[in-house]
Amino acid sequence: MSTIFLGIISILLSASFSGAETAFYRTPRLRLKLDAISGDRTARKLLWFVNRPGIFVSTLLVGNNIANYSISAATVLTLGIILPNSHGLWIEISATIIVAPFLFVYCEMFPKYLGLYAPNKFLRLLSNLMLFFTFLFLPLTLILWLINYLAMQFLGGKREEIRLTLGRAELSQILDEGHNTGILFETQRRLADNVFLGSKIVIKDYILLKSGYPLITSDMKPLAVIEIARRRNWAELPVYAREIFNNDDLERLVGRSIEENFNELPIGFVRLIDLEIAARNLLDEQMRQLSQLLRTDLPIRSMVELSSRHSVLTALILMQTLNCSFGCIVDEKRANLGFIHINTLCEILLKTEK
Repeated sequence: MSTIFLGIISILLSASFSGAETAFYRTPRLRLKLDAISGDRTARKLLWFVNRPGIFVSTLLVGNNIANYSISAATVLTLGIILPNSHGLWIEISATIIVAPFLFVYCEMFPKYLGLYAPNKFLRLLSNLMLFFTFLFLPLTLILWLINYLAMQFLGGKREEIRLTLGRAELSQILDEGHNTGILFETQRRLADNVFLGSKIVIKDYILLKSGYPLITSDMKPLAVIEIARRRNWAELPVYAREIFNNDDLERLVGRSIEENFNELPIGFVRLIDLEIAARNLLDEQMRQLSQLLRTDLPIRSMVELSSRHSVLTALILMQTLNCSFGCIVDEKRANLGFIHINTLCEILLKTEK
């Protein structure tokens, strides 16, 4: 009787551990945080587990293996009682044949199915049980945690990268659920997907070549720059300091395409609309003070410097934060590699292809 009772308890525990593992990865962390903030004690327990995934998963693995071993032992003992005169080897083989399909269906597939489609309810139902076994198996789980930590140190894994990847996957899941329920439109979900994609793409692949821009210096007049901008069909142009050129080079290079081997950084950029306003002497007080400070007649705006290793998303955030639509891409030695426009970055995030 005791062996049968041991088998039943072990089956229930095995199903609980298997389903809890799937439910753990399916439960939205955002929902747990909101429930915990509202005072839900069960959500606080589950949030504690979510913030310590290594301990929780180790507990599930240890518990599931112990439960499966207990089921096998209970089955062998039960068959030994029912068939006392049978050879021990045949009892073990028969136990394996009998138990294996049952374990696969009722201790693996069915509880994982419940954990997949009702993760929050499943975890809430087992929260106290999981907390009990977490402390019960703590000596064993600490050993597994230590092995995992040493493996990460040896292989060079970073916990921050893993958490960031899991966080992105979780947010993607929330967005997909929002789209399926009609909260988000297809274009909004696609934009969110492209934002994730933009965090992995570096801006070095989208550099606007220096040779595509004419050389503009700080001593030029607004009307002269307007003529060059209209001829080249550019709305924004980089501006270089007059002092870095001698007279012979200046006469030869001004207004012509910037050479690719020219690595000097611009002091800023000008917009065609600002040049039109400056030509009519309608600049505001702030722009006038800046022009006087730079000792130029051009309404020069500050240009953000971006590393060639910056991602598209990082560059876009920096440019939006600094209210700058035009940026200069530099390398480790602050050499000018080219330019980037905020419209180019926005097109990447708004593109229709996934």
